[in-house]
Amino acid sequence: MMKMKKIVTVLLSVVMIASMIPTAVFATDYIQSVVVLGIDDPVDGAPYDRFASLPSNATYTIFSQPEWYDETDERFLEAGDSFESGHSYTVSVWLEPNNGYEFASTTTTTDVKASINGKTAEAGKAYEYQRWAMVVVSYTFPAVEKAKPVGRVEIEISKPKAGETVSYDAKLTGEGVRLMTRIPDLKDVYKNAINGIEWDDETANHNMKKGETFTVGHEYGLSVFIEPEAGYKLDNTNKDYSVTINGSNALPIDGFGEDRRGYYISYDCIGEIGAVNFNIVEPEVGSTPFFKGYAENGNVDWEVTELSYFDKSTREHLEAYDTFEEGHYYEIYFRMQAKDGYDFTKDENGNFDQSKITINGHTPSDSGYFSNVWRTGFVKSCYGPLKKNSENLPLTLRDDELVNDIVQSIYLYDLEKPKVGATPDYITVWFSEYYYPVMSSTEVEKWGVCWKNVTAGKDLAVEDSVFEEGNEYEAHIRVTTNYKMKSNGIKACLILKRRC
Repeated sequence: MMKMKKIVTVLLSVVMIASMIPTAVFATDYIQSVVVLGIDDPVDGAPYDRFASLPSNATYTIFSQPEWYDETDERFLEAGDSFESGHSYTVSVWLEPNNGYEFASTTTTTDVKASINGKTAEAGKAYEYQRWAMVVVSYTFPAVEKAKPVGRVEIEISKPKAGETVSYDAKLTGEGVRLMTRIPDLKDVYKNAINGIEWDDETANHNMKKGETFTVGHEYGLSVFIEPEAGYKLDNTNKDYSVTINGSNALPIDGFGEDRRGYYISYDCIGEIGAVNFNIVEPEVGSTPFFKGYAENGNVDWEVTELSYFDKSTREHLEAYDTFEEGHYYEIYFRMQAKDGYDFTKDENGNFDQSKITINGHTPSDSGYFSNVWRTGFVKSCYGPLKKNSENLPLTLRDDELVNDIVQSIYLYDLEKPKVGATPDYITVWFSEYYYPVMSSTEVEKWGVCWKNVTAGKDLAVEDSVFEEGNEYEAHIRVTTNYKMKSNGIKACLILKRRC
């Protein structure tokens, strides 16, 4: 019995002594291979990548971020340096094991397999560290190829629309370019950029965030950031390089260097007016014109002073003291003005939607835009022939239903006569609302006027032509009629003959 107790006591002593000895590192705790990821390959004109990443299950960490060495110039790259075509570069990353791990090694060096971006790399011992405590992973890239210049870049993104959320879904068209996925840290003002897109409410001086909506009448700034893909570069000296946002030239944003670019454009948030009905007093036999009315839509202003009545039968504008006559045709014309922050509704093609405009509930004879900038348009409707004691609905007349007066004569004047050494004159004056010169321009015609050298048998070029001594010249003037009028024996081209 005493012998058994003695054996148990010895075993307990052995266990206690063993518990005081440091645990040995087993084979499973040795790091046999390392993987480095996320290092951008050298590209002509691009700065070197300063950051690397590791697999999520790595048992080691990055001791120091990538260090680059120019094998061609035999020097380490410094802040501000960029890769050059024809040069070869080596990148090195220092790694250290996590607690409880060591790098596999021999008696003299490390014994670890390594890769960078999936390419076989070298793993060596760090100079002043133990071979199992630090590894330097290095890879030498092939010589950098000369980058191709990026040409035309087109960016399309939804413009601000009242009530809609800000869009970060941009369509980019262009070879070798992409939206910038990460804005440089020094540009903290663009910290809310998503997919290379940043929106700012310029009216409220507010940097917008995802999910916010646009407000009618506010001005918004759109910043778009782009960068070249591998093997390309953004080169302002390239004659084909240009950047447009929604078809318009954008302003460059400084401070991003040659490898990344920012571009800015602003938009007004315009609300759609929708359907508009204009209420006016319709012509009635024996009554006088009434130059007032209103629009059944609070987002439209109506400039009353722009309203006019035109007697198409007498070709005269009516005054306040005139009366509407039986059997006459009348045209009512007025301008419409959208209120600030609003615009007239567009159709699916982006053009002014005339179907949204009515007069007293009826479709007008014509309506359209004057200006997209000032958001003004016109409305025009024809009534007649007027009848007593009857409703005179607006008419949309065919050409053969309109009154066709006849132009009996045409008078043009103030066209300078040919003089030796002088340049041809293309400005003529007419005093009639029934006809006017055709406002066309070609290489030999300007504002409907074309000079012909009868002697030489050729038309004079608009640019850099002069009258020569001894030659006979003709001025051909193309004229058109107005208000659906007809010409009676008047040639479409008038001829003025002069000799120098």
